[in-house]
Amino acid sequence: MEGYCSIIISPYKKSTKISGRHSGGIALLYEESYKKFFEVVKSSNNSIWCRISKQTLGKHKDLFICGIYIPPENSTYFNEEIFEKLEVEIEDFIKKGYVMLLGDFNARTGQESDSVCRDGQNFILNDCSNMSFKTSCRNTFNPIVNSHGKRLLDLCKSFDLRILNGRITGDSLGRFTYSTQNGDSTVDYIITDQCLFNSVKYFTVNKQLFLSDHCPISVWIESSIPQISEIDVANLNHLETISAQFVWTENSPESFQNAMKSSKVKTLISNFLSRDFQEGNSETVEEAVHLVESIFTTASTMSLRLRQLKHNKKKKAQNVCHKKWFDFDCRKARKELRKLSNQKHTDPSDPHLRNVYHNKLKSFKKHLKIKKYNFHRVNYKSFKITQQTRIFGKY
Repeated sequence: MEGYCSIIISPYKKSTKISGRHSGGIALLYEESYKKFFEVVKSSNNSIWCRISKQTLGKHKDLFICGIYIPPENSTYFNEEIFEKLEVEIEDFIKKGYVMLLGDFNARTGQESDSVCRDGQNFILNDCSNMSFKTSCRNTFNPIVNSHGKRLLDLCKSFDLRILNGRITGDSLGRFTYSTQNGDSTVDYIITDQCLFNSVKYFTVNKQLFLSDHCPISVWIESSIPQISEIDVANLNHLETISAQFVWTENSPESFQNAMKSSKVKTLISNFLSRDFQEGNSETVEEAVHLVESIFTTASTMSLRLRQLKHNKKKKAQNVCHKKWFDFDCRKARKELRKLSNQKHTDPSDPHLRNVYHNKLKSFKKHLKIKKYNFHRVNYKSFKITQQTRIFGKY
């Protein structure tokens, strides 16, 4: 994507006959303007740890974010050591800063508590321990707890982590994050340590897209960095533009000398010589530099050709809707699918809406596949006829 940097961990596949399809795969996008504040510190097939500088958050510690995918318990890709490795990594990074986990855990936690004790106290000032405040109970549409969920809850209790789903403004009900024709569940989470938990403003589960069975989840963290209106704008006006660049050729020395002898440049030179600059004064030195620069810039503009800077145009990533074969019928079908997605997101517990949505999603994907195939098939035939005509014309 234009204006973003990407880090991709490709899906992997076991070298066995019964391995099935590829598993995993993590993609990370961040704005290019934050590149110097961003660093990947550790990665594997199932997770990636990134460090975000404390300067971007206005905090006194860095933020370590882990994007993770844990395969289901019955999957051939699941390894019992995944949770153990995650525990070791959390123990390492939580000593260095704030910790946030997000991704597909394939864990169902129900309404089980993620803390050792629900009772809190407000007697100790600046207390960030597990007992510093009473955490709100989590709500969820999915009351089931599986083995992954139990291990995830034990992990939260061990490191004083908090699950955001179902207890933060924006998702007070605990919406489903995964939906198929067979049913719905909550398996995607964002988890933070308790100190960072106080800075979380919003958490939302967005409506499901046709690209995945999972719903996108989002989180907003409060930052103490001042807005641009609070910064002294006068300091920004001192930034100078880069001086113009000129092309120097074989005839440039003679034309530049003639320009230096012109009346306009002589006036600038005499003006410079008539000024009385005080030694040791930084303001007068800067003024003298600007006057000398204006003399040479004026002479260069009169005699030399200005160098044109080349801008590298990045190719924009083409969306599916921008393809030539994505016609009116495709747009109409996508509109109907989005309407059903909104209805399902409003009432996620309705099994009839879920079945209607997934049937429509299946037919929509099939419709796109046929449209794309027919478009390339027609183009290939016309190309083949053109090539045959050219070959026949040679004889």
